[in-house]
Amino acid sequence: MGTFCLLHVLARDGCLRKKEKKRDTEFMQELSSRDGVFEALSEMMRRLWWNRQWVIQETVLPPLAVVHYGRFTLPWDMLSSALKSYQTHHDKTCCNTDYAKLRTSDTHALENFVRTVRSIDRWRTVWRDHSEAPVKLLQLLWQFRSRNTGRPKDKIYALIPLVTSWAQQKPLDVHYDWDVANIFVDLVPALVDVENSLLILMGTTQKTQDPQDPALASLRPDDRVLTAASLSRLPTWVPDWTKKPDAHELARLERTPLYHAFGPLLDENGSKLKDHQGKVKPKFDLRDNIRFYNRPGADYFEILEVRGKIHDKLTTSIGGEMPSIDATNPTTAQETARNVRETFAAWAHLASTDTDPQLKYLGGPSTQRNAFYRTLCMDTVHEGSENDDDNLPLDRKDYQRTDSRSYARDFDTRIRQVGITEGTGQSPNEEDYRFRFQGNNTATWGTTIRSPEKINEITGVNNATTSATTYRKFFVSEQGYMGLGPPEMQDGDLIVVLVGGHTPFIIRKANKQEVDANSGRKQCYTLIGDCYVHGIMDGEAMKDVQEEGQLEQFFLV
Repeated sequence: MGTFCLLHVLARDGCLRKKEKKRDTEFMQELSSRDGVFEALSEMMRRLWWNRQWVIQETVLPPLAVVHYGRFTLPWDMLSSALKSYQTHHDKTCCNTDYAKLRTSDTHALENFVRTVRSIDRWRTVWRDHSEAPVKLLQLLWQFRSRNTGRPKDKIYALIPLVTSWAQQKPLDVHYDWDVANIFVDLVPALVDVENSLLILMGTTQKTQDPQDPALASLRPDDRVLTAASLSRLPTWVPDWTKKPDAHELARLERTPLYHAFGPLLDENGSKLKDHQGKVKPKFDLRDNIRFYNRPGADYFEILEVRGKIHDKLTTSIGGEMPSIDATNPTTAQETARNVRETFAAWAHLASTDTDPQLKYLGGPSTQRNAFYRTLCMDTVHEGSENDDDNLPLDRKDYQRTDSRSYARDFDTRIRQVGITEGTGQSPNEEDYRFRFQGNNTATWGTTIRSPEKINEITGVNNATTSATTYRKFFVSEQGYMGLGPPEMQDGDLIVVLVGGHTPFIIRKANKQEVDANSGRKQCYTLIGDCYVHGIMDGEAMKDVQEEGQLEQFFLV
C-alpha cells in the first residue's frame, strides 16, 4: 500500500518546496525511513511484464491503459505523471536537497521506475497526442531491442502495429510460417528501402549461438537447438534481433543522423543540400549501389553487395575495451572505476596526448589532444531531451555536434571550474579529475558542484563520453586517424565508407566465394560493425569520388 501512496504523491505534479507540498515532502521522507516501501517499488519494477515486447502494443495503443498488480489497479496516466514530476524536479535546486535526504537505495528505486515507465510512456505520447508523427519500424526495433518475447519472431512482429510510416514502400509482410533467420534476413532489404540508408547494418553484429541463451528460454528444448543453429548461420550484415545490445548502444545509434560519412551532396557554395524533410542529400543514391544475392539452394539472401571506398586500415594500435561502472554496487564500483581510469590513460598514451601538446592531428589545424577528446565523445555533447521541441523519441536531439575547435581546452576548463574542493578553495590534480570524471564518479561531483548550470555542462560531456566509449575500443589507424569501434575489431581490419552509411564501418577480409552464376567468385568480407573515425564523419573521405564508376565493390557475407 505504501508504494502506491508514494506513486500518488509523486503524481501530484509540482515542486516539493511549495508550501502546500510540505506534507508530501515529510511523507516521502517518512516512507524512506520505513523498510519495504521503496523495496516494494523495486520489486514491482522487476516483474517480467515490464520487459515483454508485447507490452508496448498493449500499453501504447489503448486510449485508456490500466496496470493491474495483485489486488491493486493503477491508471497509466498516474505512472506517467509520477515519472514526469520526479524527472522535472529531482535535479532542480528547488527539490534536490529534499530528494538527497532519501537513502541511496531509494533513489535507485525511483530512477529505475522512471527509466522503465518512460521508455513506454514516450511512445504512448506519440500515439495519443501526435498521431500524424511518422513512426518507422527501425526506430522501434532500436528502442525496444532489449525486451523479451516468447517467440523470437515477435521481436519484429509485435512492433508492426505501431508503425505509421513505410516511406511509400511496401509494408513488411508477416510470415509466422517462416524460419526466424529468414524473417531477419527479409527485414534488411525492406528497411534499406524504407530508410534509403544502411542504418539497419549498425549496432551489434553478434549472433545467438547457444541453445541455452536466455533469449531462447521460452522455447521448447528442441526448438532452442534449431533456432540457435539457424541464428548462428545468419550473414554478418543481418542483425540478430534476439541478441541484446550493450546498455549504451541506443545512445550511440541515436547520434547517427548527425554524421554524413557517405558524402553529402553540396551546392555551389559548398553547403550541404537537404530534401523536403530536412535530411542531408547523399552524393550517390544507395538504391543504385546495393544488391542482394541468393546463392543456389539458399532459402534467403546470403551476400550483400555494397559500394564505397576503403579509407584506412587498423594496425596493432588498438586500446583495451572500456569497462562499465555499476554505481549501484559499491563492492565492485571502486574496482571498475580504477579499470576505467587505467583504460582511459592507456588510450591517451596511444593517442600521443602525453607528448607535445601542440602536436597537430593529421597535419591539420586541430591538435592531437583536441582530436582525442572529441573522439571520446564522438564529437557530440548530450543536451538532454528537455531541449527537444516536442520531447518525443522521434527525431530526438538529445545529442548535438560540438562546435568548438578547442574541445580539449573547453573540457579542461569545465573540469577545473567544478573541481574546487568545497570548503578549501583548492583544486585537485587536473589529470586526477579528468580520470575521475571519465570514471563517472557522480557522487564526488554531486558534492562539489553547486551551480546547476555547471552541473548541466559536466553532465552533458559526461553522458556523451560514457555512452560513446563504454564497451568500445579506441584505435589509431595506419594513417593516424583516431576512432572508436566494436570490441571485436583487430589488426588488419579495414575502415570503409559506404554509400548510404552515416558512419564508417569496420570489415574483415574473408575467402573468395561464388556470388552467382553471372558474377563468379568475388573477394568477400565480414561486417565487424560501425565505427566513429574523427575527421571523416562529414564526407571528407568521399570528396575525391565524383562518379559512381570510382566506387569499389564490397561483398559482405
